[in-house]
Amino acid sequence: MRARMNSKHAPDPALLAKAETLVEALPYMQRYAGKTFVVKYGGHAMGDPEAARDFAEDVVLMKAVGINVVVVHGGGPQIGAMLKKLGVESQFIGGLRVTDKETAQIAEMVLAGSINKEIVGWIAGAGGRAVGISGKDGGLVLCEKVLGKREADPNSGIERNVDLGFVGDPVAVDRSILDTLANNGIIPVVAPVGIGADGHTYNVNADTMAGAIAGALVGASLAAAGVVLQAMLRNPLATPFTLGVSAGASLGAMLAITLGLPLGMLGVLGGPVASLVGALGAMAIVYFLATMRREGLSTNVLLLAGVTLNSLFSAIILFVQFLADPLQTFQAVRWVMGNLEVTSSRVAVDKRIELIYRNKPTNLLIKVFGYPDQATSNWWSYGDMKVKNIQEGGYFSKVHFQIYNGHVYRVIGAP
Repeated sequence: MRARMNSKHAPDPALLAKAETLVEALPYMQRYAGKTFVVKYGGHAMGDPEAARDFAEDVVLMKAVGINVVVVHGGGPQIGAMLKKLGVESQFIGGLRVTDKETAQIAEMVLAGSINKEIVGWIAGAGGRAVGISGKDGGLVLCEKVLGKREADPNSGIERNVDLGFVGDPVAVDRSILDTLANNGIIPVVAPVGIGADGHTYNVNADTMAGAIAGALVGASLAAAGVVLQAMLRNPLATPFTLGVSAGASLGAMLAITLGLPLGMLGVLGGPVASLVGALGAMAIVYFLATMRREGLSTNVLLLAGVTLNSLFSAIILFVQFLADPLQTFQAVRWVMGNLEVTSSRVAVDKRIELIYRNKPTNLLIKVFGYPDQATSNWWSYGDMKVKNIQEGGYFSKVHFQIYNGHVYRVIGAP
C-alpha cells in the first residue's frame, strides 16, 4: 500500500525554496573555501529580528563551507537613540557624527556592548561560534584623529573647519587576532571603535573600518603573490609591479570605472573582474615579449619586458584619467589605492530629481531630507523614499546621492 503524506506533514514551501537556493549556491560558495570575506552589517538592518536571523544563518553557512568571515557592524541609529534617551544632542558634519568625550563613551558602550553581543548571540543561535571584539582589543585597529571637516556656514555660506572630536580613521590593522580566531573556527564580530597612539578611544565609521580590515587582509595576499613570483622565477626582483601585473590590473579597473563599462557580470562585481582581465593580459604580453628571442625564456628579459609594460600602462592610465571627468578619476584612483566603495551599478531615476539636486551643496539635502540614513565620504543614502524609476517603471524606495567636494554629483535609485 502506498503511503500518503498527511497535509500537516507537508514540507514548508518557504523551507523548500530556501533549500533549493542553497543547493544552487553551494558550488559557487565552495569556490571561495579558505578565503576571507569581510561583511559589513549596517545599523539600519538590525531592527528586524527575522532579518537578523537570516543574516546569522548566512554567516554560519559561509563559515561551514570553509569561508572565513569577519563581521564589521555599524550602529548609528542605535547610538542616536541612546543619545536621545540620555538627552545628548547629536550633530553630523559630512556624514560623520561630531563626537565629544561623553558621546564617545556612549558610542563605545552601544557598539562594543549591546550591539556587538547581540550579533554574537544571533550567530550562536544559528549554530555558529563568534567572539565580539572592538578595534581596541588586542591592538586590532590603530586610529588617528580625523582632521576638521570643512562646512559652509548656513548664514554666510563661508566654509569653516569643524572639529569632529573623537572621530578617527584607521591607520594600521593588526590582523593576527583575526587570523587566530578564524583558524580556531570562530567568527570575529568587530565593533567600529579604535584606539589612538595617544590612548584615546575613537569612533570610526563602520564602512571605513570594514575597508581598512579588508585592505589589511588583501595586502597580505599581495605580499604572498610577490613571494610566489620570486620563488617561481628565482629572482628577488620579481614582483607583481616589476612584471607589469599590477599595472595591468590597475588599467583594467581604471577603464571599467572611467569609461562606464559594465561593473556587474554574472553576479560578480566587474571591478575585480576587469582587474583580473587586465592582470592576465599583462602577463600574456610580458611572456610573449620575453619569448620572442630565439635563445628562449630569460628571467632578466622577462623583468625588462615587465618594467617596460609597467611604464606603458602607467602612461595609458594617466591619459585615461585626463579624458575622464573629475569624479570618475577620483573613484578610479581610490580603487587603485585599495578603496572598495566604488559603486557596481547605475540605475536612472526621474531626471527631475537629478536636475534639482545635481551640483547642489549637501546642506540642501540636509534641509530637505534631514541627515542621511547612511553616509560615507562618497555617498549619502536615504530610505523611505518614493522616486520614479524611469527605466523599468515603478518607484525606488531608496535614493543614493554621490558626493564630490561637498556637492551632489549623481543621483542613483535602489529598490
